[in-house]
Amino acid sequence: MPLLVVILVAAIVLTYFHMTRKARLAWLAKLDLPGLWRWQQGNGQLLLSGRLQGGTFVLTERRDKDQDQGNWLGDASGTWSVQGHKLILTSKQATHILDLQLFSPGNIGLEGEAGERRIYVKETSNVVPLTRQ
Repeated sequence: MPLLVVILVAAIVLTYFHMTRKARLAWLAKLDLPGLWRWQQGNGQLLLSGRLQGGTFVLTERRDKDQDQGNWLGDASGTWSVQGHKLILTSKQATHILDLQLFSPGNIGLEGEAGERRIYVKETSNVVPLTRQ
């Protein structure tokens, strides 16, 4: 009887881990982060390359003198990853942890450590990348 209980508990734990992993992969697929994201209210862009869970990034901002850009990340490049609902950008200068919100497919919000918020819209393209899997 104790062996049956152990087997049942192990099956429940394995099912739980399988379901949470499946839900996470579905959420990452819905986010569809790799690609070019343009800042909706300003003149900046965020290029995310790699897979659904991480890769490399290039963040560029073309600052206008009249426009208040806030205390954002500036121009940076490095690696990115997703942990929970956080987008982690790691460059040679610093690591930035941003809250990631999905408003709709192709429309995300990022909130910085000091409370700055930006909305990015994914640039769509009809070009299909030919990469090997």
